[in-house]
Amino acid sequence: MVDSDKETQVTILFFAYLREVVGMKVLKKNLPNRSDIKYLKNALLKDYPLLKDRLPNIIFTINRQFADDSTIIPPGAEIALFPPVSGGEKKPTFIHISDSKIDINEIISKLTDLEIGGICIFLGVVRESDPEQVEHETQSLEYQAYIPMAEEKMAQIVDEIRTKWVDIYGIAIVQKLGIFHPGEISTIVSCSSCHRDQGIFEACHYAIDRLKQIVPVWKKETGMDGIAWIEGEYFPGKGD
Repeated sequence: MVDSDKETQVTILFFAYLREVVGMKVLKKNLPNRSDIKYLKNALLKDYPLLKDRLPNIIFTINRQFADDSTIIPPGAEIALFPPVSGGEKKPTFIHISDSKIDINEIISKLTDLEIGGICIFLGVVRESDPEQVEHETQSLEYQAYIPMAEEKMAQIVDEIRTKWVDIYGIAIVQKLGIFHPGEISTIVSCSSCHRDQGIFEACHYAIDRLKQIVPVWKKETGMDGIAWIEGEYFPGKGD
């Protein structure tokens, strides 16, 4: 059932091979009010006929809830299309944002088993001084976050890593919140695999860079010359 007199714009997200089929990650599309998923499928087939053989095996969600053909699409909905989740071995992922103490040994235990031969760990540590900033001294950093979105973006980084380095086994991304002093650990990124040459070093480097780019975490610095918020230079785009 549709209301052809009124339209609403929805956001459609494509994942896995569907991005290659349609040539994009995100699509903004106008639909008649009270359209259902079956209507959307037909509309997508008109624009992207290569989807025809894929549609029977595509999962649809509306605002992160699974949907079938008869599900009505609400105004402004976020609709995701993806194939069934990969089966086989479930690889461990640990995403954590809190003001509690970071236990590195606990993180390592979550990312390993008897077949794991390498674990790479990056620790973000608060520094007191920066060689590039003469006469600058950090007394403390206060970390804040938009937690629900930060967790989603961390999960996105995990997905990106698993796409780029398929042999990665375990992934952990941990961000502590609150006030930290020089020498204290504020961030942990860790990746494990069977062998050291399966991308764990590169994946950790990638993860911390992406963390600073797209995860909404901010820090306020108290130093010898006052208090100031530290802003990054990367401005996320639609694809992020």
